[in-house]
Amino acid sequence: MLPAFAQPALHIIGSSDRVAQGISQTLGDPTIQAGLSYSGPSGVYGGLWLAENSLISARSNQEPATEINTFLGLEKPFFDGATWSAHISRYTYAGNSFSAYDYSEILFGANWNNGVSIALGLTDNLYHSDSNSAYYEAAYDTALSQSLIFNVGLGWHDVEQIVHESYWYWNISLTKSLGPIALDISYIDTSDNINRIFDARATGPHWLTSIVVKLF
Repeated sequence: MLPAFAQPALHIIGSSDRVAQGISQTLGDPTIQAGLSYSGPSGVYGGLWLAENSLISARSNQEPATEINTFLGLEKPFFDGATWSAHISRYTYAGNSFSAYDYSEILFGANWNNGVSIALGLTDNLYHSDSNSAYYEAAYDTALSQSLIFNVGLGWHDVEQIVHESYWYWNISLTKSLGPIALDISYIDTSDNINRIFDARATGPHWLTSIVVKLF
């Protein structure tokens, strides 16, 4: 859902899969990500994330592409501990073979102190489509103990302009914090209609486990 970054922070993530809007970006393969971010007292935040993307490279039978996500945003309180946020991201893919897949995203969100959050994401040129798309998400998380968080989320991805379909996706997850390390296990699934569009390895039910290490 929405990012919550310390100031400054460097994270390394090892995971059994990487999923965005219910679709596996690594076709079910394990991957490593890295991110450097900073947030200031004014609410401005920004950073850089590096990840692997096999979804776009599989179309041309090439090795996974390197995805570079740079972002800049603002988060502010609006009442009773709730916050709103807005940020813009630019996704670029290393190498001339994948540069046509570069796209931008604008994300708006709100979080309440009862654990409820909502988000709206707007993208252009997703999947090298030269078309617009949007996704809508709602989530709820609650602390089961001081170090264990339960989360459930639901999303709707409007990709009618790209593949003449839209689909639902949802997740249930548990996150265990151990100091600078977080362990996560998630179940992620999509509505069946999207299976006609994407590689079978990218859709449907996914069990995802990950370890997040905060280096500073």
